[in-house]
Amino acid sequence: MMSYQTIVAAYDTVAHAEAAIQALKAGGFHSEDISVFDKKRAALKEPGPWQRIFGGELSKYEAEVYNQTIQDGGVVVSVRVPDFEVAHATLRSRSRDGNS
Repeated sequence: MMSYQTIVAAYDTVAHAEAAIQALKAGGFHSEDISVFDKKRAALKEPGPWQRIFGGELSKYEAEVYNQTIQDGGVVVSVRVPDFEVAHATLRSRSRDGNS
């Protein structure tokens, strides 16, 4: 049985999020493994809903970052990644949005 992790990134603009999503798709990730949360899709104010979406432990600070990103017009993107691909996926999404 393959195990997975969820990688979550907060982008300040829709364009940055779209570039990261396109990089993930170009790298072989499937659309059904990628989730996008923006003002239209997420109106979450507490850590509980984020924990259900992303799984695992999530600090209140992280939830606040995601909430603030969405309130400011940004986008939160998550991708479900096999354990052996985690480092590779992280590098791909960062290379597209200018972070390193």
